[in-house]
Amino acid sequence: MKTSVRDLHFLFSVVSLTAFFLAPSTVAQTQNVATLTGTITDPRGASIAGAQISVEQIPSTGEPVRTVSEGEGRFSLSLAPGRYRVTISRDSFARIEQEITIAAGETRDLHFVMKL
Repeated sequence: MKTSVRDLHFLFSVVSLTAFFLAPSTVAQTQNVATLTGTITDPRGASIAGAQISVEQIPSTGEPVRTVSEGEGRFSLSLAPGRYRVTISRDSFARIEQEITIAAGETRDLHFVMKL
């Protein structure tokens, strides 16, 4: 089967148009998401792994988004833009609650120090 220049031009046009119409959708989806990241430490600066992070939208629109801090006390969550109540808890430490507002496309990095 022989490929002509016209066939290649048609294929290039189809690929270009597909990319043109899909790109704004991908950008719009990225802009409608916010990222909350953070670290959790004790008062001496040691990382706290296994802390429970719960993020509930204000006013509540359903179940909170939950995760657990990793070995170096880090966590990351993707959220819809809005106002949230962040709750951090871990055995042997006092619970932390903080309200935040996060915008579309924003990445917010927080640091929490848990007291014994």
